[in-house]
Amino acid sequence: MLLWVEAALFLPLAETLITYAVAAAVSRVPPPPVNAGVRICWLLREWIYELIFIAIAFFVWPFDTALRKNRRDAERPLIVIVHGLFCSPSHWLPLALRLRRAGIANVIRPKYQGAGGLEEWSARLAGGLRDHKGGIIFIGHSFGGLAAAHAASRLPRGSVRKIITLGAPFGGTVMSYFGIAPAGRRLIPGTEYLRTTNEVIAALEIPFICFWSRFDQLVVPAESARMRGAENIEMEGLGHTGYLFSRAVADRLIALLKTESAAAAG
Repeated sequence: MLLWVEAALFLPLAETLITYAVAAAVSRVPPPPVNAGVRICWLLREWIYELIFIAIAFFVWPFDTALRKNRRDAERPLIVIVHGLFCSPSHWLPLALRLRRAGIANVIRPKYQGAGGLEEWSARLAGGLRDHKGGIIFIGHSFGGLAAAHAASRLPRGSVRKIITLGAPFGGTVMSYFGIAPAGRRLIPGTEYLRTTNEVIAALEIPFICFWSRFDQLVVPAESARMRGAENIEMEGLGHTGYLFSRAVADRLIALLKTESAAAAG
């Protein structure tokens, strides 16, 4: 039993250290200007986020999948939270609960993966939203940001008010060279897939807000998560998994969504 506990604790730590070491070796942007002690604290925090990620995948996901209803009010603004490539809607549960506590209740966490690729996934995602009349705001983490953009391109013009991305690799990531899944390897910088995705985004005429971090160990180079013409928000010391669970990210999102709601009401 003790060996399983040790593996559950230290394998994620090893993965975190290895990915950060590789990211540091190939990154083109300057590292965060902080001392070694602060970086160690950031690493430990990301390790804790990785443990939370695994715990949700094993212990929360079955119950959340069975109980999640994705009920929505079709006449009010809808917040659609889109998970990343190797995540699930259950990993958005902490953020969804924080949004609801802040009074932002019309929130859904759809699952878009399955058979096919991004084209099929985005079509499926858009198909479930086509009848919504109250306006849509997407929040997409990592690959989910790209899926949200493709889904928005399939929805009626004007129905999507804003797309907020968290560590979405618009410019690709060199970490995809180490990927196994075909969808992940499409994110190698310079692929035709990414060029097409950015053409889709350029044609949307939808405001983007892009969260990014120099400490992101999976989006390398880090500036790949920024977008020209968007509002780019840098989160200091935040790793890729941290976007899902960080209170600082949740607070920024709540403020943005409340501002958007007030603007829509006015």
